[in-house]
Amino acid sequence: MGTEQEVLDSLGCTSLGGWRTRTAALPQLFAEACAQADKLVELETRHVKLDSAALRTEEDERAWAAKTERSLIEQVKHGPIVIN
Repeated sequence: MGTEQEVLDSLGCTSLGGWRTRTAALPQLFAEACAQADKLVELETRHVKLDSAALRTEEDERAWAAKTERSLIEQVKHGPIVIN
């Protein structure tokens, strides 16, 4: 943040491609900020990423959900988690 002139100068110094790169990076920057905030609130929090899978049938979904549930229960035994 800055004065109006500083903002205009910044806009003029960055190419359109540069702005695309910066905006593409925002989701990752927000995720990192959230992870840091979580650690401040609860130092023992760990981030857990769910496995991805191609689910073609109800049976596929049930199997994935059961496996995921077992994994999350095991993770929680070791302390609080945040799911990514």
